[in-house]
Amino acid sequence: MAAVSQAAQQATTLNVGLSTAKPGDPVDIPLTLSGAETPRLGSITVEISFPKATLRFVRASAGLSGEMAEANVQGTVRDAPDVSGLSLLTVTITAKQPIKLGILAYLQFRVATDAPKGTVQLRDQSLQGGSLEREPQTLAKGRDGRVEIFERNEQIPLIGCFFFTH
Repeated sequence: MAAVSQAAQQATTLNVGLSTAKPGDPVDIPLTLSGAETPRLGSITVEISFPKATLRFVRASAGLSGEMAEANVQGTVRDAPDVSGLSLLTVTITAKQPIKLGILAYLQFRVATDAPKGTVQLRDQSLQGGSLEREPQTLAKGRDGRVEIFERNEQIPLIGCFFFTH
């Protein structure tokens, strides 16, 4: 795992989460904010690419941080203009209150019924932030997301929380 620079640790960072699923299953991917809190952050727009043959976008909904900020969360999908086989999901989060660190939103996808076993990448293509007053805010791009797809008859491994297992 690559070390995160001190500047990146001090920035407000948007991360696309990860999850596991089997063919035909729904899967929720969290969008989280971490790092230093931006006091007047009021909006975020992020574009995420994903393979359209494997995942179908269903909806975007507010997470706890988004709910606390009274955020409106919208997701729209279009074909990626420069790469065939990819969809581009634009997620727009517009808040009435300052956005705090934590889970901003959940992105729900449905895995194709014929999806092969493997890792599907959800890549953060662009990221913009704005203050409550609509002034540009600097956000750092964090981790890209992924979905680990297992075979239908395969057991998905459970990972215990370190604090509850020691």
